[in-house]
Amino acid sequence: MPFPLRTLVPDLHLRLRDLSSPTEAYQLQIAAGNVPLALGKTQMCEQYDKLRLKRSINVDDLRVFKHDGELKQIEVSKNHVYEVTNTLWLDSFHDGDENDWFFDHLVINADDLRIVQSQVSGDFLKNIVSRFTKPIKWFSQSMTPVQQSLSYGAIFRALPDAEVVSCDFVYPGWLQDITSTNKTGLKFLRVEGLIRDFLTFTVEELTDFFIKQDTSFVLEWESTDTLKRARNIPVRIKNYLEETFFVKGKPITGSRFLRVQIPQRKYEDCPPRGPTCYQLTVGL
Repeated sequence: MPFPLRTLVPDLHLRLRDLSSPTEAYQLQIAAGNVPLALGKTQMCEQYDKLRLKRSINVDDLRVFKHDGELKQIEVSKNHVYEVTNTLWLDSFHDGDENDWFFDHLVINADDLRIVQSQVSGDFLKNIVSRFTKPIKWFSQSMTPVQQSLSYGAIFRALPDAEVVSCDFVYPGWLQDITSTNKTGLKFLRVEGLIRDFLTFTVEELTDFFIKQDTSFVLEWESTDTLKRARNIPVRIKNYLEETFFVKGKPITGSRFLRVQIPQRKYEDCPPRGPTCYQLTVGL
């Protein structure tokens, strides 16, 4: 039910302003239909299409950059509010950083979240997502193995409306972790990791997962297996996938498909062999 802000007496306006964070004060102005209220000084807001928030390593410092093809640092003020309308990057974050003072000055009207070089948990992700004013449709995460602390279960529980997801990790049981969240409607999912961690599901589990996603769904896996140790890994992976996904000699058919990427890695003693991308149709 709408609250009649404009009917409040001036003293209550001022008290409400005193109890509000800068972001809340800005939202009160919007809620009042931009009609002047007795809230004291008007809360100013700077709007950006894309913002990148970057923590400094071993220093309690947060820098803010606008992300328009190139990064350009913004001199932030505690007297202003900053609105992002498209994409928010979180760079070098850790659990607890979501409580930084800047988030009380940030209005997140974006639907694209990207986390890079950060060691964060599912609780962190849930807290960040709660600050968005609209459902997140695009999500990507890039971390080193040492930093990895998120699970696919935590990601999809926090992002039930996500349609495009890209993560640079995989672990045994990763697909079962996703299906436990009853995720539906995905259009694209990219994962990365070793073949022994990726292929830890049955044909039935994969098919059931695919059926629940968008009819154009693509699952892309990029192998991180080293060619230095396995000279013929492209052929080995291709043979393994064919044996895994072909049932009684007949491939599963449909519009959804699995794409396998095997990046070219150059080693003096082990040149890559064969194609670098395999695409198999998997679905119904």
